[in-house]
Amino acid sequence: MVHSKREIGRNCGFTLWEVLVALALSGFLLYGLLPHFASPVLPIKQRIDQGNIVQIEGAAQAYRVDVGAYPRLFTDLLDAPVGATGWQGPYLRELPVNPWNPALGYSVDTLGRVKALQ
Repeated sequence: MVHSKREIGRNCGFTLWEVLVALALSGFLLYGLLPHFASPVLPIKQRIDQGNIVQIEGAAQAYRVDVGAYPRLFTDLLDAPVGATGWQGPYLRELPVNPWNPALGYSVDTLGRVKALQ
């Protein structure tokens, strides 16, 4: 069967409807699979946050045992505050980074409880 150039050129490629259907199907597949692949990030951030809180609370407790009060600033866990007697730190090697927002840190209340600032 012999085809002319005009017939061959006209039948090549996809129609607009075929392209739209393919895009719609790929969109539905992505929409359905995205939560499956994105879900491990949240539990990892929660575990990092809990580990940071436990680490800071332990350092704050050790600071309280040595100095007699909880630290007023986080830098007191790294460097000796002026006028503190009994300081035996550093109690932390570095300040932990908040996994939810690295620009924010953590706060310690007067009872030594730590929470992430959000």
